[in-house]
Amino acid sequence: MKFVKGDSAAYKLTTQRERSVTVEGQQKDNAEVKGGINNDLVELIYTQDIQDVNDNGYASAKITIKQIKCLSVYKDSKTIDFDSAKQAEPNNPLAKLVGQSYIIKLTPSGEVLNLPDTGKIMETITGNSPESKVAQNLIRPDAIKERHTIQALPVSSKNKLQSGNSWSITQNFSFDMMGTKTYEKVYTLKEVEKAGKQMAVVEMKAIPGASAEQRQQEQASSALSKMFDSTEKYTGRLELDLASGKIARYSENLQIDWLVVNPEAKNDGKEPSALKMIAIISYDLEKIN
Repeated sequence: MKFVKGDSAAYKLTTQRERSVTVEGQQKDNAEVKGGINNDLVELIYTQDIQDVNDNGYASAKITIKQIKCLSVYKDSKTIDFDSAKQAEPNNPLAKLVGQSYIIKLTPSGEVLNLPDTGKIMETITGNSPESKVAQNLIRPDAIKERHTIQALPVSSKNKLQSGNSWSITQNFSFDMMGTKTYEKVYTLKEVEKAGKQMAVVEMKAIPGASAEQRQQEQASSALSKMFDSTEKYTGRLELDLASGKIARYSENLQIDWLVVNPEAKNDGKEPSALKMIAIISYDLEKIN
């Protein structure tokens, strides 16, 4: 990425974490195992203003939250449904984040070097309501660092690339009683599009269990997961405007399906014949101005 002092851009970031359970072959009246959906979706629109750039190309960037949309569902019931663009709720903790700013330090390779000081913002958010907890989580320094890190870019020492070149990083995810998953995320420079703008296109495909040691750790982490057959898909895509050095679009999406079949289930509708669980984790960043 390229940074210029005084430059400004606006982005929309949408993140989602969803967990669902579906029970097959069981009548609701006789339900012994209940299905349902938990879903947390957050959409942030923010501006990024470059305040300073050092000799290494590192930038101090001021991030200002402009809009927030939040939807939370717990066991099929909405607990939060908030949109700052539509609702006039000045006392809502999420509404209090609109207009707030924090400073981060960015490297050309998409790394956030510092944990920003958000103490003053945190002082404006009080209470233990669901909205308060979401607002507090959004401005945790480690959450901010994760939000603004662009994992799809290579390190600065390896940024002279040709189409077909690849690089990789490893990432872990915890799925509670279903254990931990480890992925080697392989990024490949697919092409440089020249229609209108020079756009570098990077695609990501993840390999489950990056090493034998990590696979052993995953298998040992959850006895329950051994009962299930699983399928998983983890992909991503980055579009980088080479002229401006700005991210045009960046997304990564993970979906894991677990399925277990009950061979002893009868046809009386009292026992489930199959249990399916799905976990979705997605990140979608788009430059809008």
